[in-house]
Amino acid sequence: MQFVMFGTYPRSEALVEATRGLDRGRVSAEEVERIRREETAAFVERLRGLSPMELVSPMLDVQDLFRPYTEGWKGVRPGPLTRWFDNNTFFRKPIFFDEPSVEEPVLVRHIHPEHFRAEDRVRVTLPGPGTFAGLSEDSRPVAARIRSLLPPYREELEALLETLPQVQVIQFQEPWLVWASVQDPDVWDALREVYGTLRRQVDRGMVVHVYFRSPAPIWSLLMTLPVDAWGLDFYSLELDELPERGLEGRTLQAGLVDARNSLLESREDVADLVFRIRDRLHPGQLWLSPTTDLEFLPEQVAWKKVENMARIAALLEG
Repeated sequence: MQFVMFGTYPRSEALVEATRGLDRGRVSAEEVERIRREETAAFVERLRGLSPMELVSPMLDVQDLFRPYTEGWKGVRPGPLTRWFDNNTFFRKPIFFDEPSVEEPVLVRHIHPEHFRAEDRVRVTLPGPGTFAGLSEDSRPVAARIRSLLPPYREELEALLETLPQVQVIQFQEPWLVWASVQDPDVWDALREVYGTLRRQVDRGMVVHVYFRSPAPIWSLLMTLPVDAWGLDFYSLELDELPERGLEGRTLQAGLVDARNSLLESREDVADLVFRIRDRLHPGQLWLSPTTDLEFLPEQVAWKKVENMARIAALLEG
């Protein structure tokens, strides 16, 4: 069994202090960028030493899941601060005022390709089109917003792969689908269309990861998405809610490392849940991952979680 990293990693105290100093005019933007680049390089090297399935960028300059796009694309802008589901964190609500389009690709800047080697395998994380559209403000129906995201997503991913061909897996964060228990058939038609088109055109593995609530109410719809793997938050669901053999032969990314709790998971508890998942869902492949982005934790706690996750995965593999 291998472990998987994704999403935004927490900033160190040094970087947080430097950022505050920048806001107060005491630290230069160049100094903040220097610290950020050093910490990005150090994170990638530490992660490389743990031999995960793919390396990831910590994305230390990303303020929320949508901000690179609401600040960098045409046709959409960052709106009011809004609570991120039931967490004590906030995001800027995307406001659509025109068709979204790319003037200059932004994703590649936040991945920092210079920190990866030619032989690396890399994973990148994006907001899922359903969550991007569902949490935005627009006069159009959600399905229309989802379809409008296809051209800029395609352009962003094409630019990323041209610069960083080591990208092997693209993960889409879709918590809104389970939080809102979305049943609208037009929304699911739009999602299948966007994911299907992206999968054919970018020719990389694709993962849809849902979290914060149980996917049971929308399970049959979720399984119709044309992707390669499904990520689930096992701290937000009861295993018996999911259908028996519900992932038979498919790839499951099991969120067994609680990204919203500082306590380290025990090998015995994780192993027990892994065996129960296999008995219940019969996945063809099973990966171990956090439940969501580790940014909810202090940086030192997050790294202990990462090391513990790698150790548990290696022991379970053995």
